[in-house]
Amino acid sequence: MAKLIPNRYADAFFELAQEQGKVDELAEEAEYFLDALRQNRELTSFMVHPQITASQKSEAVRNIFAGQVSDTMLGFTGVVFYKKREDQLADILDAFLAKVKEYKGIVTAKVTTALPLTEAQIARVAELLTHKLALANTARPGSEPTFGPQPAYGSEPTFGPRVEIVAVTDPSVIGGISIQAEGRVFDATLKKKIGDIKTLCGQTQSAPTMIRGGTT
Repeated sequence: MAKLIPNRYADAFFELAQEQGKVDELAEEAEYFLDALRQNRELTSFMVHPQITASQKSEAVRNIFAGQVSDTMLGFTGVVFYKKREDQLADILDAFLAKVKEYKGIVTAKVTTALPLTEAQIARVAELLTHKLALANTARPGSEPTFGPQPAYGSEPTFGPRVEIVAVTDPSVIGGISIQAEGRVFDATLKKKIGDIKTLCGQTQSAPTMIRGGTT
């Protein structure tokens, strides 16, 4: 229910972007606008202030983003202000970007490692994931695609979704890699392995010891 309104506005904006042939352009502008909102608390506070009118907010945004985003984007944000949905603007733009990615066949994969990945490593992970997701898409109906062993890279066509990597550095994983994509998780981190070992040890210690005639 919470996403109903953002999705409705995002649908309308996406249809407009398609009609104008500006899907890529408006997606870039949406990302730029979102970055500004997330990095500037004063701007966000101004936009949701109840004592500032919609026209004042719209004019201020035009002055701030003049030359940075198109009239289409400025006009859309103006509609959001007049409809008093400014507190959901970030969610609306996020939903719009999700629709663009779906339309373009882009899958976002969150990749977590203990140390930062190089550009070459990120590109390699994206390449391998694209291959595996393409294989998953061609799997027989009802089968469960996984990130597990697959035919060697290059042995099958690599058509399929484009993979966009969101690289996250988290020292707590200790080592290895964790990948989240399309609702699935492949966790090969050292932290996960240690946790599995601790769980196994705990189960072993709590299991009853068999002796003659019964248990203790």
